[in-house]
Amino acid sequence: MNNQAQSRRNEHLTWVYDQLQGCGEIYLEPAHLRTLQILALPTHVSDDGEVLFHPRFFKAHPARVLGEYPVNQSVMGPANPPRGVPPLCDPPSLEKELWNHVHIADDGDRIQAARDSLADRLSQYWHEWTCVQRVHGHIQSHILAPRFGRPEGSTLCELGALQPSLLQEVASSNDPPTASTCANNMNWQIEDLLEDSSRNTNPHTIMSVLTEVDAGAEPASLTLHEVLAAVTMMRIRTSHGPWTSNAIHPLLMISYTGDGCGRITQVSLHGETLILQYSPLWDFQHSDSAPVELFVRYYLSGLGSVSLMDYANPDADALTGLVSSLTLDTTAGGSSEKMDVS
Repeated sequence: MNNQAQSRRNEHLTWVYDQLQGCGEIYLEPAHLRTLQILALPTHVSDDGEVLFHPRFFKAHPARVLGEYPVNQSVMGPANPPRGVPPLCDPPSLEKELWNHVHIADDGDRIQAARDSLADRLSQYWHEWTCVQRVHGHIQSHILAPRFGRPEGSTLCELGALQPSLLQEVASSNDPPTASTCANNMNWQIEDLLEDSSRNTNPHTIMSVLTEVDAGAEPASLTLHEVLAAVTMMRIRTSHGPWTSNAIHPLLMISYTGDGCGRITQVSLHGETLILQYSPLWDFQHSDSAPVELFVRYYLSGLGSVSLMDYANPDADALTGLVSSLTLDTTAGGSSEKMDVS
């Protein structure tokens, strides 16, 4: 992109960011986002759980890495801080609390004590920010834990095409904040930034977004925090650094929401056109069905090529046609069901 086009793009992203900052809605439907010149499109999911983005800038790591590289518990001891994987706790239940109070002989007293304890535990369990951090921390612990089959001192991160970067070194003091409670007085923040370690080859990046919002209440929409985080990172990457002149900026956004759900969104900036292709919400409330390995594999993504000839500065109508085959109704809130790909 020439300097004039870059300047025009930066002005447009600033305008979009300002509109989002003044937005009174917490759930943004695709039609609403279109008024901000953002294309938001729900996507299909394949039989093996992969999100079918198009164009496919990010490809989940092909191996089942958690089974192939078991956690190495032997390196955890007094000389090493524990780096295992904390359990992904299921919601408290009355059955569990009755078992915890089995020492109370009287049936009525035991049931009442169990109910009181359950109410307290549920309140703690479903506190939105605690819920978000529990799921996010579980995924990151899997990635950072020492594992058999990996070189000593390495983690699963080295299996991916992108490597961790310090957010404070990427963002400048003039950039918009990467964490805030201003939007609807709810917490959100960007974490786990992954970039090309050579800093001059691939414009791709991966990041986590944590938000207190209960995304399952409006599963067909994106949350304001997710969109704001995506625009924030695009402003950072297009205003300074090695990729400011790139016409295309691919970003994989892995979201964790206040209701214990997760979502994977491919964000791509084509000139001044921003596209968000988002998966359905996955449920992390039950450890036996939570798609932990799929999320880990997306952090370790391989990269699809960026074709300037095909995708540089396309207009909105052309981009709508490009991804129209992926548009369909979303499933019910918090569902772990896969989208129909037939």
